[in-house]
Amino acid sequence: MRLPIMRLTSMTVCRASQTERRTIIKMEDIMKRFEPETYNHFHEAMKVNAEDGMSILLRFAKQIPNHPDWFKIYKEELKQSQSLLDYKS
Repeated sequence: MRLPIMRLTSMTVCRASQTERRTIIKMEDIMKRFEPETYNHFHEAMKVNAEDGMSILLRFAKQIPNHPDWFKIYKEELKQSQSLLDYKS
């Protein structure tokens, strides 16, 4: 069994496998959802110094392999939100 591919491009994580459709999730959205305080530091740092902001983002990205559940939870929440939007339309 092959594991999903994970790639950091700019501020986007791409996960894909042969059996599922490719989903693009912004790294900062994952940060905002699961580490809001870190996201606030990142957001403020990007206003002042992009290098500091990217440093925060990269430190966060290095934590991703230790939290595979973050993607599953985030994707489920997106799916639920979309279902609610579809239901209301």
